[in-house]
Amino acid sequence: FIIDRIKEEIYKCQREGGIFSIVMIDVDKFKSINDSYGHIVGDEVLKKCVGLVRSLLRKYDKIGRFGGDEFLIFLLNCDCEEAYKISERIRTAVENTPMYVEDLKFNITVSCGVTTWNPEVHNSVNDLLKYADKAIYEAKRKGGNVTVVI
Repeated sequence: FIIDRIKEEIYKCQREGGIFSIVMIDVDKFKSINDSYGHIVGDEVLKKCVGLVRSLLRKYDKIGRFGGDEFLIFLLNCDCEEAYKISERIRTAVENTPMYVEDLKFNITVSCGVTTWNPEVHNSVNDLLKYADKAIYEAKRKGGNVTVVI
């Protein structure tokens, strides 16, 4: 769903102009939660994390799962500077909000990669995702729990 929504906006922006950003979020060191507590607990941690993230978004923003512990956020009418602010608000909230599953407490962090649609640079959703992926890779290289804009 999230990829289809981004494609729709690309077509619209190519036709009419406009701006949007995406934020790729990756839960830092998530594999250790799955390995130590199992996939059921890991999935519950992810659900709680997404619930928190969703509560911080505007009503018309969208979030969707992109991979195991990666999520994409679609930010309509949002330039790079505003997307960075939203991403940092999310990153900080996740860092400061323990996730409780059963009788377990998890303190997690996320790495965020931000990119903004630019028709001179991006020709497709795949181009846009490549930039977001580069930003996530750089955030992970920096040790995680950081937002990188590309």
